[in-house]
This record gives sequence, C-alpha cells and structure tokens, in this order.
Amino acid sequence: MKRLFLLVLLLVAALPLVAQDMIVRRDGTIVTSKVMEISSSEIKYKKFTNPDGPLYTLKVSEVLSINFENGEVERFDQAAAVQVPAAEPAKPAEPQLIEVVADANNQALLDRYNNSQVKILRQKSADKEMKSDYYYKFGFTQNSVLSNQDVEVVYLVNEAPTRSHRDIRITNKTDKTIYVDLSRCFRINLDGSSHTYYDGSRQTAVTNAGSTGVSVHLGAGVSIGGGATNAVTTTYTNERILTIPPHSHGYLSTLKMVGKEVITEGEPWKTTYAMPWVVKRWKIYNFTEANTPGRFSYTVTYSKDADFSTYSQVKAELYIQQVLGFGIDYWVGKWEIEWDKQSCIVTYYNPLK
Repeated sequence: MKRLFLLVLLLVAALPLVAQDMIVRRDGTIVTSKVMEISSSEIKYKKFTNPDGPLYTLKVSEVLSINFENGEVERFDQAAAVQVPAAEPAKPAEPQLIEVVADANNQALLDRYNNSQVKILRQKSADKEMKSDYYYKFGFTQNSVLSNQDVEVVYLVNEAPTRSHRDIRITNKTDKTIYVDLSRCFRINLDGSSHTYYDGSRQTAVTNAGSTGVSVHLGAGVSIGGGATNAVTTTYTNERILTIPPHSHGYLSTLKMVGKEVITEGEPWKTTYAMPWVVKRWKIYNFTEANTPGRFSYTVTYSKDADFSTYSQVKAELYIQQVLGFGIDYWVGKWEIEWDKQSCIVTYYNPLK
C-alpha cells in the first residue's frame, strides 16, 4: 500500500509538467506557458501559473523552440532574422555654390570699359537727316565681376570680312582645369529675352604652328588646312562642358570655318531694342546706372570639379551709358563714329535695315 500511495503522488506531481507548453528562448531561459497563437513574427501566450491572466507576446526572432504539452516540438532556429526596412538610397549631395570675390584688378577692368570714349565724326549733311539710327555705348555696373581668383572674363571685338561681333573670352588663372557649363551660361538681353550658350555642336581644335599655317580639327579625325611640327593645339568645345586647361582660355562663342579662316559666332553687332524717344542725329545722351533706359547681363557658371560638386558663378551687368545719334554714308562706306574697339562695348540700332 505504501508503495502504491507514493506512485500516485508522483503521478499527480508530474501532471503539471505534462500539461504546460515550454517556450525556450534564444538566451537559454524557459517560459512555462500556454501558447495561444503563433504568427510569422510573434508568439502570444499566457503564463501557465495564471491561465486567466493577461496575454503576453514574444517576437519569433527571440525564440529557439516551443515544446508543446502533447510532446510536439516546433523549432525556430531557421527563423528569419528581424526584418529591417531597407535604407533608401542616399540622395546625391546638392552641388555647393562657392561665392566669388572680385580680384584686385576687377575695378581696373570696369574702369577700362566705363571710361572709354566714343567719338562722333560730324560729317554734316544738310539734305539727309537720319533720326532713327544710333549707337548704344555700354558700361558695367559696379557690382559686376570680370575677374576673380579663378577666371577673368573679357569682351573682344572680332571683325571678319563678312561680319563684326564681340567675343567673350574666359581665361583660367589657376593651376587646375576649369570646366564651364555652357547650359548655365546665359545672357539676358535688353528686351528681357535670354540666350544660352549651349547649342550641342561638336568640338573644334585649332592648331597654331607659328607662321607656317593653321590646322583646324572638326572631330572624327577630320582636319582642314596645314600646319607644322611642334605645333600647339588649343581645343575649343561647343558641347555642354567647355574645358579650359590651366593658364589658358576658351570662348563662349561658337567656332566655325569660313573658307580657311577660323571665326567665332560671337555677340551680335546689331540689336532691335529701340529707345522710347526719337534719337536725333549728332545728339549724345548720357546716363548713369540709376537712370539708364536699359540693362542686360551675363552669367558664367564654372567649376574646378569635373562633376560640378562645387561650382561658382561670375555675373556682369551692363547698362546703356550713352546713346549717340549718327548717320552712315552707305554708298561710300564712310562711318561717322569711331571708338576704341578693345574697350568700348557698342552696338547699333537701324530700323531701316
């Protein structure tokens, strides 16, 4: 009888162990429980000692296995690791604008243009009075930057047999290559319209061989003209990026061939912007930045990084400094006005043509 009584006691004591679920965590601890629900990410259970108590939750990633009361075992050793949302691809850093500071010679360049003189040759004619033909003479505003620590921008007259215009030359003053983004180089005209210097045309290389000739390369191995050995080649490009080597220069204008001569399609010589009053012949009208009847501007965008992670802009604004009434004797080709073509920025208006 004694032995039978002890056996019954042991069986009764073992019943709770059989009737409970055992959750084995990955840290080695065991939770005696009644498992209520298993999902792909969570295990919900109640404590075995308090079956009517609150519902608890464990992440599947924290559990190694569950030993159920019926003897079945479910293992989670192959469970997926905690799902971490994939990080969004890093956005490329915004290009950084580096402000420019006018160089020491900037004011001297401004003065050179602003103090230049236009001279009228008074070829008086009693029987002809041309009231609507006149010249604009431009000056630069004092906040214009023509020269900074990196570049110098100058405006040059280029007179060809069939055209006359002004080129914009950019000189690289540094020991590094400078890249000019022509798609972000533009001119705002007197009438408010704009012109961008990127036209997608092909690259042109000009080889100077002293006095022995000039050779022009138009890409794809095509060349025009002759040259000599030990020649120096300067490459100009009218693709989007104009590359200017150290201590060299390039042009915003488009290079092209006319016969055997290399010329540039530069700034226009004429303009269609008319004064709001009748300009009288021989009359000179002078203006300041404050009362000028018209302005236009240039913006040149460049970088010393090929990827333009940093970039700078030089900006120049011109204003009508003088309006000069004139007349041209077209029949003999005699001009009635003259100026220093290296320092006076001028253009003329002729509604009769």
